[in-house]
Amino acid sequence: MFPGNNLIYILTWQEHRILRFENRNGKIIEKDRLVWRKEGWGLTHNSINLIISDGSHLLYVANENLEVLRVI
Repeated sequence: MFPGNNLIYILTWQEHRILRFENRNGKIIEKDRLVWRKEGWGLTHNSINLIISDGSHLLYVANENLEVLRVI
């Protein structure tokens, strides 16, 4: 969950989706909007951006719209 936006993010493995839930009521928001083109193996954040793993040696730093900002 990002500080201030009160959302919980869940990454699906083979469906290539990132689901966003409202923290207060568990309601899914924008279910079909966020598509991650790689397999989803791990998801965390650094309080500013999402950090996504596809199971490889790479980590993808992305904004809330899944635009990759850098690769580690």
